[in-house]
Parts: sequence; C-alpha cells; structure tokens
Amino acid sequence: MNFLTGKIERNNGIRFRQEGTDFSVELGSANEERLKGITGGSVTMGIRPEHLYTHPPAGIPTLAKFKAGIEVVEPVGNEIFVYFSTGGGSQCVSRIAAENPPVVGTTHDMLLDVSKIHFFDPATDVTL
Repeated sequence: MNFLTGKIERNNGIRFRQEGTDFSVELGSANEERLKGITGGSVTMGIRPEHLYTHPPAGIPTLAKFKAGIEVVEPVGNEIFVYFSTGGGSQCVSRIAAENPPVVGTTHDMLLDVSKIHFFDPATDVTL
C-alpha cells in the first residue's frame, strides 16, 4: 500500500493535501461521512497500487486526477509497475495493464479511485 501523510481540507468540498508538496486530490462525497469532524489535523492516506491508474478504466465513476513524476516503469509480464513521485521525496507505485505505459522522466496525469482510499491516524495507525 502507498502511504502519504497530509491534511484533510474543507473548502467547497473535501480534499486531501500531502504535506510539503503540491499533491492534492478531491475526495468526493463518498468520503465525506467517514471523515466528518477531521479537518486540518494530520492523517495518513493509503491507496493500493491496483487502485491507481495511468488511463481511465471503464466503469469506475469515482476517479480523481493528479499529476505524478514518472520515475520507473517495470514490465513484469502481463502488467507493469509504475513508480512515481508526488513530490517531497515520497515514491508510490501503481500496478497497471501492459498497454500504453507512461514515459520515464515525464509528468503524467494519474488517476486514483477515491472509493478505495484508506485513512489512518498517523499517531496510532488506527483506521479512520
């Protein structure tokens, strides 16, 4: 699982903003209730590699777009591991189909399924 530490912001919607970077993602109404009461405090966001995409998959209406610096593209048979940076020295990985991989050294629009995000208290590791 990829882990990013940041804050929950509420300003015309709910958003996660990673500390020390420009990475920010709109969380949508699906996360509004479970993050009720959490604003401004530090949280850890977790997202599994299979819920991050380089191209929009069919049938997933809960996608949020963000920019990522592509660092490594690792073909492993019928899928590819794409290692990318959101800034601030953190590296994440996505697991995608082997077609149309992004180019190493470029900035690429990535997508994540906000309905699959996990949130944790960074002090206790308790799921929020």
